[in-house]
Amino acid sequence: MNLRVRLATASALLATLASFGFNALTAGIGWFAVNTISGTFALSTLTHLPFQITLILIVLLQVFVAFIVHNFILQFEKVVF
Repeated sequence: MNLRVRLATASALLATLASFGFNALTAGIGWFAVNTISGTFALSTLTHLPFQITLILIVLLQVFVAFIVHNFILQFEKVVF
């Protein structure tokens, strides 16, 4: 990515944080933690894998899905708007 895209991304992030505030940021982190622990317990119970391995798998999967969906939303907004 070039510098212009990085600056635009950083300014969009700051604008998002300013518009939604600190509560939205902490709520997002909280739900990420809740989903991570719930998914880890479920996967660990179903597969009988160690808790640490399933925790790493769930975190990587959540980050990957969030990245893909975020990029999809950005591309969709470029087309629609």
